[in-house]
Amino acid sequence: MHEQEKLEIQKAEYIEKMKNKIAMLHKEAEEKRAMIEAKRGEELIKAEELAAKHRATGTIPTASPSPHLHLVRQPICFRMNFVDTPLLHFLSY
Repeated sequence: MHEQEKLEIQKAEYIEKMKNKIAMLHKEAEEKRAMIEAKRGEELIKAEELAAKHRATGTIPTASPSPHLHLVRQPICFRMNFVDTPLLHFLSY
């Protein structure tokens, strides 16, 4: 029975160790989620402030010369690497 008790103790310690690891991973994930949520909130505030500024001045924001021009990855050749080539890409909003 002595060895049986040792194995039971080792098993319990291992289970506790794994539970602690899982708890730590959950805590880290929750912290990352909180950071991402805070960053999104900051970005939303910036966007709202910029929109208010444009409304107040009566200007129209421009992001690029052509909002429909995007860089799209296209293969030049099957043996060559991919390169960024501009293509007109009309979005259907």
